[in-house]
Amino acid sequence: MQTLHLYTFVLLIAILYEFVAADIIPATETPAPALPAQSRPHRIVAVGDLHGDYENTMNVFKMAGLVDENESWAGGDYTTFVQTVFVWGSGRGDVLDRGNDTIKLYAMLERLIGEAEEAGGKVIALLGNHELMNLAGDWRYVLPSEKATFGSFDDRVDAFKPTGFIGRFLFERDLVAMVNTTVFCHGGIQPIFAAHGINWLNEMTHAELLEYHSSHGTHGDPLGLFGGKGPTWYRGYVLSPEEEVCPLLMEALKWMDATRMVVGHTMQHNGRILSRCDGRLIGIDVGITAVFGRHRAALEIVGDVVKEIYEGTTVEIKSEGREWRRIRSMREEL
Repeated sequence: MQTLHLYTFVLLIAILYEFVAADIIPATETPAPALPAQSRPHRIVAVGDLHGDYENTMNVFKMAGLVDENESWAGGDYTTFVQTVFVWGSGRGDVLDRGNDTIKLYAMLERLIGEAEEAGGKVIALLGNHELMNLAGDWRYVLPSEKATFGSFDDRVDAFKPTGFIGRFLFERDLVAMVNTTVFCHGGIQPIFAAHGINWLNEMTHAELLEYHSSHGTHGDPLGLFGGKGPTWYRGYVLSPEEEVCPLLMEALKWMDATRMVVGHTMQHNGRILSRCDGRLIGIDVGITAVFGRHRAALEIVGDVVKEIYEGTTVEIKSEGREWRRIRSMREEL
């Protein structure tokens, strides 16, 4: 019994000490974990057709904050840059687009892809119709002076082979990209293609491109991906009446679970970015090259805010949520 009383006394003394010590001995505070710095909102920048003009390409990239004065990546870790097409010094059919900076543009874009990745950003380069033409050996619009920059005709042929310094790069490019809810391609994706999904479009591109190249475009495209109605050549969304193509566009976007489609390919001669179908279709080929007026423009998407960027000003593209009635079947466009 005495042992029990002694134990109780010691326990009470210990408890009393804890209360007293709490007032006498300052507690050691554990600092709250530092909150992460608020990251900048994700920024998407898209630029249209370069058409073999390195100087004006750099001017646009600087204007859009993609590169600094040293032409190094300046987009940080919050920017995704999408280049809808490269044109390696070739023309654009009926509009003679001429440029000699194929090699410089290739080297610059490949370098920016690496610099952006190292910084935590991203550069996405997509195939356009003239990349496909060059890979198939179709040089009908290539200037003799551009060919000379490679050294010889054979040197240029070698450069576009799968093992060539340009071919290696192009064979790795996709046909279509989707960043957040925006789909990017060169010409336009019709519902018949969109129904298969973006992954399928890119997988089929890589599966067929080698044969398309080796056969000079005579084989390797059984589905028409590389043809006139495919995603690199189609112009209907830009040129046809809205009441005809906007329902098609909305159907394609629905298949891909996308909000809008951004395309190049069909140049806007006024140097201004084109918005159609209530902002669901945006055309960004404004004629960057000197041949077409050195127009400087880029598209910026931050969250739900879409802006046209020009020298010293921006213009917001707004959508009112308009709907279009379906007036033709999905296959009638093909």
